[in-house]
Amino acid sequence: MDDIKLIPQLLGLVVIAICLIAPQLKTKTGILICHLTANILVVFQFWMLGAIGGALLAIVTIIRQIVLIPYSVKDKTAPGWTMLLFAAITVGCITLSFDRPADLLLLGAMANIYGMWQNRLNVTRWCLLFTVLSLGAYSLTYMAYTGALNEFIQAVSVLVALWRYRVN
Repeated sequence: MDDIKLIPQLLGLVVIAICLIAPQLKTKTGILICHLTANILVVFQFWMLGAIGGALLAIVTIIRQIVLIPYSVKDKTAPGWTMLLFAAITVGCITLSFDRPADLLLLGAMANIYGMWQNRLNVTRWCLLFTVLSLGAYSLTYMAYTGALNEFIQAVSVLVALWRYRVN
């Protein structure tokens, strides 16, 4: 494996470490901060592998997470128009990137946007599960193997959190 492919894989390992604990956190703010940090590294990972749609999606996600953190700290839901705005921006970026598996990105991104606007963490976790499965498949198409591994590990972590914090 040449250096240009090794560096993104190493970035992916750091992302794995960060994302492994995120679904286990008890607050949406903690989850958002972990994912914000991880997405900054994901931008570089996807960009270096030529997955422009994935990099653009990660940038939009970073901006969205920065907007959501103040609402999360106050335990409030962001206004609905912000969800619609970020959904439209996401669709635009993915469409304009002319990325091959854009449908995987789009489905995962929409589930994530919907989940982060929920006040019920159980719904947020289910949406996160759908998101990580979609992004895992996308990562495999660009040989972002550590990215796909990260998504698989996150899926397991989310399933553990769903079981741990299950609603009876």
